[in-house]
Amino acid sequence: MEREQMLALLADTHEFPGPFTLRVIVKPGGQTTVVTAITEWCDEHCEVEHVDENPSSGGKWIAVRIRVRVGQAHHVLGMYEVISKIDAVVMSL
Repeated sequence: MEREQMLALLADTHEFPGPFTLRVIVKPGGQTTVVTAITEWCDEHCEVEHVDENPSSGGKWIAVRIRVRVGQAHHVLGMYEVISKIDAVVMSL
């Protein structure tokens, strides 16, 4: 999907400015890296409101949910770009 299509989809499904929840699956220990990266990125563009972690039943993965107050749809794409560069990330939703 192209960037303009992603922005249009975000604009259709979310209200900006407003909350957005990132869902990231990481290897154990990677949650700190993800939360720190998003928090640092948000210093300029948004505000982290809540972080929740939930380990898988087998302990192989940790689901991290980060609720962020963002001003514009392109900020969401910026956060996903930050996440995509972290080795501990298995998947982001």
